[in-house]
Amino acid sequence: MKILILYIPRSGTNSITNYFLKQNPNYEYFNQPFTHYKEPGIKKISYEECIKYENVLVKSDIDNFSLLKINKQTIIKDFDKVLLISRKNKRDQAISSIVAGNNENFLDKTKRKYYLDGISEEKIKQQEDAFIYWENVLFQLKDSLFRFFYYEDLFYGDFSELFHYLDINHIDEDFKNILDKNNKYNIGYYLSKTNQTIL
Repeated sequence: MKILILYIPRSGTNSITNYFLKQNPNYEYFNQPFTHYKEPGIKKISYEECIKYENVLVKSDIDNFSLLKINKQTIIKDFDKVLLISRKNKRDQAISSIVAGNNENFLDKTKRKYYLDGISEEKIKQQEDAFIYWENVLFQLKDSLFRFFYYEDLFYGDFSELFHYLDINHIDEDFKNILDKNNKYNIGYYLSKTNQTIL
């Protein structure tokens, strides 16, 4: 089966793919194969090469995927299942993305404090606006063949629809270790490393 996840950054997709691969270790997995961003764990490959695999999971942010100029009909032809994932709280999403970008650790799974020194309200607003734009792009892809989810509805609600769509099981131990909301990376916002006033 060929699966594509298109998303807006900082919406829990790394955890979702980790949970899926725990039950499907035979899948070839490409995380952000179309980005110019460099970080250990990112494996570059072309779209054409990705879809040659019989069992493949491709995860790409919608921004970089859109640069490929691949239309909806082609996606439907090439992939069996498509997930579209965003986040309702755009401010938290924006701050998380800026912090991860500043520290070049988008794939870091450790719990950590988010320091806000040097991050202006203007920069946060610009990132929020960008995410709103890309969410509208996701909305344009949304139909009965693709499944759209919000981070909050999954991690603070119910994963059952997503599990059913991907044909995976709820395994208590794996869920607790990977998808439980208590595993979220952000353990608090701080003004700076020297003035650790939590917001």
